[in-house]
Amino acid sequence: MNVMRGDEVENSAPVPGMAEYAVGTKVGARRVWLAHVTTPPGSGISPVHHHRESEALIHMLSGTLTIIHGPELRDRIDLGPGDFLFIPPFTLHAETNLGPEPAELVMARSTPEPIAEWHPELNVSESVLAAAVPG
Repeated sequence: MNVMRGDEVENSAPVPGMAEYAVGTKVGARRVWLAHVTTPPGSGISPVHHHRESEALIHMLSGTLTIIHGPELRDRIDLGPGDFLFIPPFTLHAETNLGPEPAELVMARSTPEPIAEWHPELNVSESVLAAAVPG
């Protein structure tokens, strides 16, 4: 067993404004990555990306998070407190907080490193983002 205290974990968020406190290999894990993530409202949308061979799970603690995915990035999932989301390997997506309060979540991936393959040549349509946010 290996413990890493909360004050020992640094913010490793790849997107400005987001806070991501993650562990994986830092605590000796060989097959899992785990993070506590907070995204403030109005922080913008992440670049389109996928997590290569890694499966990802999200559990929403508070606030809302919008995930854009699917063909031509036209599908949208709005997550709220208590929701879980599975993201299969190689699934292109982007995320944003369109709600009025910070989004707080726990995310796990099936690889111990924070894999993200960015696709800056792809963009999310403003019309997909313009739909009303629940709640």
